[in-house]
Amino acid sequence: MKDSQQKGYYIRLVDTKDRKVVGEKRITKVFEYDTPSELVITYLSEHGITCVGFHDIAERQRFIFHLDRVMKLQQDKALRLRARVDSETRQPQKPTEYVSLNINHLSPEWQYLFDMAGVTKDMLQNPGTLQFILDTIYKIGGAPKKLTQLQDEIRGPHVTSNKEREVAIAVDHTLRRESLKASRLADELKKESLLQDPPGHQTPAHSCPVLTQCELFKDHLMDKHSLFAIGPCLATCYCSHCLAGKTVVAPSGTPPRPYNLPVGWCQFTLRSHAHKLARNFCSEWHTAYCSVPCSQVAGMIRTGQLLRSHEKGGVLLSPDIEYAVKTAGVESENYYDDVTAKTYKVNTAFKVLIQPESYRVHVESTNDTHSPLCCLVQWIAPERTYVMQALLVQLL
Repeated sequence: MKDSQQKGYYIRLVDTKDRKVVGEKRITKVFEYDTPSELVITYLSEHGITCVGFHDIAERQRFIFHLDRVMKLQQDKALRLRARVDSETRQPQKPTEYVSLNINHLSPEWQYLFDMAGVTKDMLQNPGTLQFILDTIYKIGGAPKKLTQLQDEIRGPHVTSNKEREVAIAVDHTLRRESLKASRLADELKKESLLQDPPGHQTPAHSCPVLTQCELFKDHLMDKHSLFAIGPCLATCYCSHCLAGKTVVAPSGTPPRPYNLPVGWCQFTLRSHAHKLARNFCSEWHTAYCSVPCSQVAGMIRTGQLLRSHEKGGVLLSPDIEYAVKTAGVESENYYDDVTAKTYKVNTAFKVLIQPESYRVHVESTNDTHSPLCCLVQWIAPERTYVMQALLVQLL
């Protein structure tokens, strides 16, 4: 809708019962949204990821048509304003060759983009290659957004938990978007024979057969849903052989809370959390697990959101991976591996970071001496107070 007083266009969510606006999002010239399914679109708002559902495909198409039309109006308005400013100052916009970039002292945001795209220092030191890289980045969305400014906003004693949560979710959304940009940059570099293979499309050889088999399944899943650009990359094995002699309980967050390492599982860190830049924003959050069906992994990676339990009134998590699987009631799915010609039972889950004191704790006493935590714990997150860190895979 158009708001003449605010001089802008908005998406406004209205509670039809109370006739009150419960959420709004201003439509700008660059309004980003995802379509995780045929009848749903999602976008980032001040409350986190907002989902809008439609009665049928025709209704969704009408909504997207008007949304794209408003964005085009905003883009045309910005172009007219820029043309007027240029004509008044008689100074045309600087082309990309004038972009100031010190390749010896890259900002964390530029380093993240280059690392994810597979850009090496040797490539940056070649003037022609550097110019091609900058031109490509300009075409696919421009310079990376400065996240260090967001980090400054959550420092200090007077920062509210809502502000910290809002910044962390915004950072997660931005890093996922930058991962997509990095994938497009890698594709362009490959076309020019400047890069052999896009990062993430090769399965490295591992000495652990469990990790090798789980990685084959992960690559099968990512290739099936075209998720290499934002899907998991860094691999860690927690099988009994790789964990031999190591403690299986670790602390996390502030105040510290223990969680069990996912024994018998393999962990694949999502690209948006594979870089040290992401760890600056959730270093004091707690670690937990959420068991999910294999069929829903792709949609969750795209939206960054887990499914809520209507019965419990929130997302069900646990610092113990086995208890998370048990209470979720998710059945194992069959997976046939063409390479080994074997059929496996596969379980999937997500490792998440959740803001302290934003969830309810349910403790179930147990005499099970095999539980390192000596109790079965379930956390219930009523709101979006978490970010997804890694995909976990277990083959049986």
